[in-house]
Amino acid sequence: MLSTLEHLKRVREILALPEHWTQGNYGTRVPVRLAPGQLSQANLAVPIPLASCFCLHGAWAKVAMENGEGFQAAINHFPLQVALGDCVPGEAVPDFDNDGNPVVVPSVVDFNDAPGRTHEEILEVLDCAIKKHAGD
Repeated sequence: MLSTLEHLKRVREILALPEHWTQGNYGTRVPVRLAPGQLSQANLAVPIPLASCFCLHGAWAKVAMENGEGFQAAINHFPLQVALGDCVPGEAVPDFDNDGNPVVVPSVVDFNDAPGRTHEEILEVLDCAIKKHAGD
């Protein structure tokens, strides 16, 4: 099992190039940029193992699946939200931790899928989280 730092570094590698980052789906074969009011491009979604472009959450899940986690465990967004922590700007949202306890965490999905979001901003969040976890 990867440490949080190793996981974040691998996500950063996957999303290093703009053409490997997408919005609105875990994974696609072509990058998607959402327009205002657009929630998804579901017709472009492909299973994570077949994708070449990923949202933050999809890249996190890809790394988890590469390391033996099943799909349902891999798409659990709570570990990603904790790993990114306060590096994600914007309002925190209510959620539940892995034990079912209520918590308030940043919305990684809302951040990734915001219309006008840039690839550079995605990398800045990952770099911030990597730096914070480097001392763990």
